[in-house]
Amino acid sequence: MDCSIYLNGVNVTNEIVEYKRQHSLCTGIGTITMFIKGTTAHNYSPGGTIVLYEGGYKMATYFINTMERQFQGNGSIVISGLDGSKLLQDFFIDDLYQTDNNETYSKYWISFFLNMAGISHTYISAGNGTLLEKDYGMGMSTLSDTLNPLLQFSGWYIRFDPDNVAIIGDLAESALTANITDSTIVDIAKSDNDQMMRNRAVVWGQNNPFLNTQIISVLDSPTGYETSAQDIRSVVVSNQNVTTQAQADYIAQEVIGEFAKLTQTRVIRTAGTLHSFLGESASVTSNYWTGTGLITNVDVSMHKEGLTTEITLNQRCPRLVSVPIKSGVVFKRYPLSRNAIPWSETIY
Repeated sequence: MDCSIYLNGVNVTNEIVEYKRQHSLCTGIGTITMFIKGTTAHNYSPGGTIVLYEGGYKMATYFINTMERQFQGNGSIVISGLDGSKLLQDFFIDDLYQTDNNETYSKYWISFFLNMAGISHTYISAGNGTLLEKDYGMGMSTLSDTLNPLLQFSGWYIRFDPDNVAIIGDLAESALTANITDSTIVDIAKSDNDQMMRNRAVVWGQNNPFLNTQIISVLDSPTGYETSAQDIRSVVVSNQNVTTQAQADYIAQEVIGEFAKLTQTRVIRTAGTLHSFLGESASVTSNYWTGTGLITNVDVSMHKEGLTTEITLNQRCPRLVSVPIKSGVVFKRYPLSRNAIPWSETIY
C-alpha cells in the first residue's frame, strides 16, 4: 500500500485493512474511518493520535474519538477520528465576551479564542478582518460556534494542515499543486446547476416616514440561463443601517456578483495519491474535460485494490459575509466567498 500510518508514534500500517478520509473546505472538518485487524495488540482508544502519510508525504493528523470492536467473526476494530477541527468542537468558552466602544476587528478575537484553546494558527490573508459592531457578543458556546461567524464576516475559511496548524484566510491566493491527466484519471463527473443562481438584487435601506423617503436599489443581471424574460430570481437584503443610496448600490453590486452565475462542480477520481490540500488549485487535462479549479473537497479511500483519491473542484458554500458601512454592519449570505479564484475550462 502507498501509505504509512502511525498510532501514537508507532507504525501500525500492517494492521490497517482499509480506511477512508474526507476533508471539506465548507465545514473546515477532516475525518477518517479505519478498519483494523482484530489481532492487534495496540490500544486504539479515544485520545490517541493517528498520523497519516500517503506517497511519502504527511497528509493529516487525526485524534481518535470513537473505537468500536466486534467480538464475533474476525473481531475487527473500527475507529473514527477528526483533524484539528475536533479541538474547535470540544473546547467550550464558558464566559461571555463583548466588543466595546473601541474599534475591534474579527482577527483579534479569532486569535484571542484560538490562543485560549492552545491552537496554533496562521493567517494567509492580509488585514484585520471585518469591523465588529459595538456590543457584539461572543462566547458561552463551543469554540467552533464562536469562530464561525467571525470567519464568515471576514470572508475567511479555516482548515488544518498536516500538523494541525489552523490555516485562516480567503481563497484569493491558491497554489497550483496538482496536474492531473488521463494517465491516472479513473472517472470525471461534471455538474452544472442553477439552484443558487439569482439574477436580481434588491436592497431595502432606511425608511424615513417624516420625509417620505426610502433607500432602495434594484440591480438586474441576466445570466443567459433564464427560461424566459419573466424568469426573475431575486435576492433581497433589508437593513435600516443602509442610510445612503451609494451604500445600497454597492451592496446590490456585491450581491449580484456572487449570485448571477451557475454552480459548476467537477469531481475527479484518480488512482493513487495527490499531494494536494484544501484551498489549493488543480489542473485537469483530459479527453473528457480540461480546466482548473479550487480544491474544495478531498476524499481518499485505501482498500485491498489500492488507493484512490477523489477531489471536488469549486464546491460553493453558504457563507455569511459582512459589508461594513458607517452606520453599522450589514450582513448577507453568499454561496461562496467573493475572493474565490476564477473558473476556467475547455469543453470538448
